[in-house]
Amino acid sequence: MLAADRLSLSGIIATSDGVVVLDALNSQEVARAQREAIASTIRQPVRILASSTFHNNYSKGNVAYADVLKIGHENYRTDLLELMQREKVSAEEQKARLPNQTFRDRMTLYLGGKEIQILYVGRAHTRGDSIIFVPQTLEKPDRGSAASGRCWWMCATPFRKRLRAAQRRSRRWPPSDGPNTKRCRDTTRNGKRP
Repeated sequence: MLAADRLSLSGIIATSDGVVVLDALNSQEVARAQREAIASTIRQPVRILASSTFHNNYSKGNVAYADVLKIGHENYRTDLLELMQREKVSAEEQKARLPNQTFRDRMTLYLGGKEIQILYVGRAHTRGDSIIFVPQTLEKPDRGSAASGRCWWMCATPFRKRLRAAQRRSRRWPPSDGPNTKRCRDTTRNGKRP
């Protein structure tokens, strides 16, 4: 989803038990519109908000997700709190924007039969940037999915080598010698989508 006044990206992972939103965009209004779009098209509730970049254009929308589990790297939480204190944001808004749960290296979630890995492999654009990896998108591609056979991530290109190392450590890489394996290897190798 693109925010109207700036190029800000957000993503979703849809499961049978709910939706994981990746970054909440730049305002409560935009995030609320995103939630309405999710409700009308996917017809599943948002369960989790995974945040990566602490800048306002990715975190002001967190307020619209007060009722869901908000997750971010511990550096994300620290940097977001410092930003909000510098900008003299009210205590109520700070509470609504901060993650409920943090992680240091990795966190694995299981929702609707999907394994969702949130990986921290080092600094990229900000100190808290993370990778979202859904192994099932490689093993059992859904022909109707936009992410069919692709790796999910919210990160900058310098993560390429570290992403491959993290995937190898997860023992899910390569998942098989199926038709999507080469495409995902090529995606990780040259940083381009197949």
